Amino acid sequence: VRVMLRSEPDIMMVGEIRDEITARHALIAAETGHLVLTTLHTNSSLSVFSRFKSLGVDSHQLFAVLRFITAQRLYNPLCPNCKKTVPLEKLPPVYKDAIESSLRFMLDKMSFIGGGLAGFSEAQGPGSVCMRGEKNCGNCGGTGYIKRRPVIEIAEFNDAVKEEIYKDPYILSNYAAMEELLMKLSSFESLKVQSLNKLTGGEIDPATYFNLLR
Repeated sequence: VRVMLRSEPDIMMVGEIRDEITARHALIAAETGHLVLTTLHTNSSLSVFSRFKSLGVDSHQLFAVLRFITAQRLYNPLCPNCKKTVPLEKLPPVYKDAIESSLRFMLDKMSFIGGGLAGFSEAQGPGSVCMRGEKNCGNCGGTGYIKRRPVIEIAEFNDAVKEEIYKDPYILSNYAAMEELLMKLSSFESLKVQSLNKLTGGEIDPATYFNLLR
């Protein structure tokens, strides 16, 4: 980072932040007007704050220079040629109960912005889900899945979002409040919401859904 700064760059790419020294130098570069792009391992985009805190960096210092965070996970979509529909009632109770609980939670969470999940209401529920199909399918080679795709979560800290957080800095330590704020003032859609939409839309099966939530 020191060597890059001597070259007077406009944009800097720090391959990965793994320790306190790298984190602090990346923030110093951002504070002096450089656009710093970097990667680090977290469970979601908003987990960046707790990750930096564990590295000894203050959340408010990070927030002051933060522009956006993106997180992604890969999943295996079901083969559209051989996938089959299974009534929710026929799933193992552990899957059925967990899916219904997730649906109720997400609908309640999104109700304040009038959002929905794949066209389902709480009263309807998904009714059924899709599972992998037959082993003799020529389209997927009998695997039941097609080529992997990413599910991407983008948290944009635009001027409107930053203004609200400056009014109440406690939001930085309350991820639920931060998520609601991002949903109201930006196009934020969490990995959990996107995963549940893919489940209720028949693109993934319950096993893939719960893997995406880990």
